[in-house]
Amino acid sequence: MKQRIITLTLISVALFGCAAPDFVKTATEWVVPTGEKLQWQSLRLQPQPNANQNSPVALDIVLALDAVTADKLEALTGAQWHQQREGLLGGLQGLAVVLRFELTPGDGILVAEDALPKERAMRVLAFANLKGDAPGRLRLNPRARQLLIEIGETDLRMRADPPSRTSP
Repeated sequence: MKQRIITLTLISVALFGCAAPDFVKTATEWVVPTGEKLQWQSLRLQPQPNANQNSPVALDIVLALDAVTADKLEALTGAQWHQQREGLLGGLQGLAVVLRFELTPGDGILVAEDALPKERAMRVLAFANLKGDAPGRLRLNPRARQLLIEIGETDLRMRADPPSRTSP
């Protein structure tokens, strides 16, 4: 039954192409969802002792749930995101999921697996409000099992699936 629905939906999309009515496009996305499902099992946020020139750091993880939102967000720096966040969120309802963190230099956070988002995302970005001219933006890997975001004095770095500290 499910295969028949998928087949009929794909035929409809092929016949109508870009001129397909919205209900067909919506049905197609319901049957074959867009984006990637996050596979994160752990997320560690680790500010270095001198992070953000030894100042607290606001860090947001943003899941863009559609391509248009993803492109708009990827054009922003971390500072722009944090300056415009409240205004942007009003127009992004249902199009983005945001996790907010406040970090102090040297104090890391391990986000529990059950607190991690489960949505499919077209793109996942981290925005840090860093001092100076740093972009303060990272594109995160949705397929990583373990994700580590290091916050330096003026930059962000991501490590996907870092080696375990308990390994010899």
